[in-house]
Amino acid sequence: CIRKSSPRACDPTALDAMASLVPPEDLLRLPRLTAWSLLGAGEDGLRNKVLILDEAASMKPEALNALRLLHQRGALSTSQTRPEGSSVRTKTVEVQGPLAMFGEAVGELDEGLEAICLTMDADDSPEQTGRILEAQRQKREGIDPEERDMITTLHRNAQRLLEPLPVTIPFADRIQFPGTTVRHRQEQEALLRLVEASALAHQWQRLRNKGAIVANEADFGIAVGLLGPSIARASDDLSPSAREVLDLIQFK
Repeated sequence: CIRKSSPRACDPTALDAMASLVPPEDLLRLPRLTAWSLLGAGEDGLRNKVLILDEAASMKPEALNALRLLHQRGALSTSQTRPEGSSVRTKTVEVQGPLAMFGEAVGELDEGLEAICLTMDADDSPEQTGRILEAQRQKREGIDPEERDMITTLHRNAQRLLEPLPVTIPFADRIQFPGTTVRHRQEQEALLRLVEASALAHQWQRLRNKGAIVANEADFGIAVGLLGPSIARASDDLSPSAREVLDLIQFK
């Protein structure tokens, strides 16, 4: 998931807060992503990890290609050469996923990245600005360190209890999805993945069938709430820049 924002609306504290709630053993925090960040992670260096990326818009093509392959195949293959005495040995390493990624982007995103990531626009509304201003003032009043540590520990331990189990969506054949543009193929896949993610996060409140978590309609509602605006934008076939201009015209 990548949040797109303008330079004025960019708020790194949101990523800081998210990073603080992830168990340290499962967290990867990078200012920007390179291909070697993924390929050099080692066999289990990415498996079930959470990657928080401070700047996603500056991603190089090599890194994007590696991320796309990891998304599609669930793993990456790389060859590593190491000296052994007077010779050199080549070893193939399979870097395993899955990997969850959250990031901030200022500026336009590569279409290839948007194709594999859920993108969300930063909330620039006056209401959100008011909430941020209030939070800034409250921060200066002082935060109870014991309460903060309790909340952090609670979130981390809750994540540690999650098991990496498969998810089934028994009502998948009843989902009606628009099919007017090619982009809807990617959007439906994103929707189904969000349903699976919600069921995985709520696995202790969900039924299980033959070792798999069974998603329910509550998971579908959460996914639609997150992805609904993006699905609506996909139907107009406008580029992000054209959509921004149109929104400004309509607003005036």
